[in-house]
Amino acid sequence: MTFTTARDQALEELTGLVGRVQACAALGVSRATYYRHHRRSRAPAGPRRERRRHPRALTPEEEIRVLDVLHSPEFADMAPAEIYAILLDRGVYLCSESTMYRVLRRRGVGCHSKSSRACHSRW
Repeated sequence: MTFTTARDQALEELTGLVGRVQACAALGVSRATYYRHHRRSRAPAGPRRERRRHPRALTPEEEIRVLDVLHSPEFADMAPAEIYAILLDRGVYLCSESTMYRVLRRRGVGCHSKSSRACHSRW
């Protein structure tokens, strides 16, 4: 084990005499710091988990339906908040307002307002 500072060397010597806990306390060194600096090997890598789809997430078909409604001629010049309110008045629930924005962002059509007619021609 190599020592980088005099404190580390003193800590190592004291550890042999009074134990690690008391040596760290005497020198004002956190035990976590001691263990971090004197780690002999890396922690083993845990199993890599694949990201699961949320059970209530929209299916790709539902996303396409939402995009079709958002880009329909009737709603082309409206924000998702307005579209959401109109659909609710009609008794139609596709998804939440925030999900509408999320779907637009995910599909790269994040601009959906009156001033961005050029964006609507992409869909």
